[in-house]
Parts: sequence; C-alpha cells; structure tokens
Amino acid sequence: MDPFFHKCLDILKKENTHPNLPGLLISENININYSKSIEADLLIIAVPVQHIRTTISEFSLKSDSPVLITSKGIEKKSLCFPSEILNSMIPPKANLAVLSGPSHAEQ
Repeated sequence: MDPFFHKCLDILKKENTHPNLPGLLISENININYSKSIEADLLIIAVPVQHIRTTISEFSLKSDSPVLITSKGIEKKSLCFPSEILNSMIPPKANLAVLSGPSHAEQ
C-alpha cells in the first residue's frame, strides 16, 4: 500500500485532521480505519470512476450498509456509470444513492 496513504491514515486517527486540509477538524464521531471487511452506517465511495472496480473488489461489504457514490463520470472500458458498476459488484439488497452536482475544479 502507498506510504502516503498510511501517513494520512495515521494523522487522521491521531489528530483528526488531514495533511492536505490544514485547519479542518474531522469529528471524533467519524471512525477512520482501513479494513478488508467493512461494517458501517454509511459507505461513501469517493474514488475516480476508472478505479471503482479495483477499489471495491478489495473489500467485503456488509449487505445492508447503504452506499453513497460521489464519483462522477463514465468508466472507459464498459461505458458504465458509477451506479451501474456498483450494482454489478455489491450485494443486491444494498441501498445505493448518488450525490451529484456541478463540477468546480479550479485547482
């Protein structure tokens, strides 16, 4: 795994902040961890569309956890939207929601 990922995870756990977001505190009510088996009140998928399949295939998802997709776009290989990709990969009883809106990438 990427050393930067582990560095960020350690900082998130110890200081409730992210190294790229100085001054922004993350609530102590949010549990930050890395585990192959995920049980959560809400799963948030926020990875580039081209990496959703690879990312999700790394984890075992609990069937009744609701899933929120914030990824936008279309997968190049399959021409699938993020919701279509996840519907083919997660348990059929999972509740799936999509958060979308305008993009403002002024970076």
